[in-house]
Amino acid sequence: MRIILLLLSLCCLNSIVFAGVKEEISKTIVRVKSGNKYSTGFFYGNGNQIIATLHSIGNPDQIEVFIPSEKSWCSVRLSRISKKSDLVLLNLSECTSANYLKAENITTSTIDTKVFTVGYYGSNDKYQDRDFTVGLIEGKRLKDLLEPSAEQEIRSLGFPSLDTEIVYLKGQLLHGFSGSPIVDYRGKLIGIADGGLENGAAGISWCITASALNYLKTATDAFPRSSLKKVNTLFAEEISASNAKTVSNGQFSFQLIKSRTFKELDATGNYTQYPEMGMYQIMQALDQEGIAYNNFSFDIYLEATTGATIALPKGMKLEQENGLFYATTFDNQVVILIALYETYDVMQMSLEFENMLQAATGVYTWQLDSRMSFLVPYYRPDNVVINRKSFFNYQPNRYLIEALAAKEFTFFGVATVFKESFNFNTYEFTNQDLAAQFVLALQLTTFTN
Repeated sequence: MRIILLLLSLCCLNSIVFAGVKEEISKTIVRVKSGNKYSTGFFYGNGNQIIATLHSIGNPDQIEVFIPSEKSWCSVRLSRISKKSDLVLLNLSECTSANYLKAENITTSTIDTKVFTVGYYGSNDKYQDRDFTVGLIEGKRLKDLLEPSAEQEIRSLGFPSLDTEIVYLKGQLLHGFSGSPIVDYRGKLIGIADGGLENGAAGISWCITASALNYLKTATDAFPRSSLKKVNTLFAEEISASNAKTVSNGQFSFQLIKSRTFKELDATGNYTQYPEMGMYQIMQALDQEGIAYNNFSFDIYLEATTGATIALPKGMKLEQENGLFYATTFDNQVVILIALYETYDVMQMSLEFENMLQAATGVYTWQLDSRMSFLVPYYRPDNVVINRKSFFNYQPNRYLIEALAAKEFTFFGVATVFKESFNFNTYEFTNQDLAAQFVLALQLTTFTN
């Protein structure tokens, strides 16, 4: 009993110490605004310099930082640019800070090390923390983390270097966190958050190693003005406050993080070569029907605390009622229902979700459509389990497609209901193009890595 009490005491002590470290790091960060982009940076060196990411600079001649302790914005000057490591050094002539990360206070990371950051999420003007675990990848360079298609895109962009040394992070970097310091629980800097490269609808989180700051001090690269537009299709884009959309049910919040065509999502997700189960088969079927799905546009929403990612046909309005998220077409002929729950019994929650769908639709005689249903759930390497199923009903004329996903203790259920849209003579949708867009949207709905 004394040993147990001692261990509990040590755990409590560690939590207090960690909280203290986070408080100290929060004093070093700033919010960066450049053009229509918002991101995060931090004081470094001697307190009159700030580190930020190159891809978050929307206008090199118009950069401001918000200093929380001063409650004010301050103009800064772009001093150094490192295209190799996607970093910039900003100088302040009017503002300084007594709280900054020192050049000698950096370290390297080891696998499964617990780390954290403090930054600004999207349009939120209040900083918050995020916890991560250092992940294992074969190799330490950016190219070791990327699909071949993403490598090609970065080469055409011109930065960062594929040989840049990185740290793979298990956890989801929030949009706007680009440039925030990744710190261990001793308060030592291990890297700079790069915001994550897009991986189709989802994303891959990583940071640039802190050693890149040594090169930044003497870097002489010019600002890549011609690459500004293309940056947004490669990196997790920081959406400006005026365009940000967030829908919350009090426990979970989905934020619009990007809008992409399927062609753009496929360029980074590489669904053709490395498809998630079911996606390639659907693409083949659409090709046979002559449907131009590459031009379909989707709004991607992320629930950052869980990594739940929703794809909606562009322009659909995400809403919530009584804890349930939903979206409908203007004529109410297609309805999307979304449920997200923390639970110790994912199987039971899955059954409850399907019972809810029966009650919501008033249909209790659904028949399985095996053509668009998994034979067994798909187990991803990152411990995410996904099952996708389809059903039809004669009277009333209804078609239902659902995705049931679980990640640790989180259940994620999404269902698309079509009303009077199915031809039971041909067993096909009456509007193939419309149905194809919603089928792809559900297939893109997932847990991010």
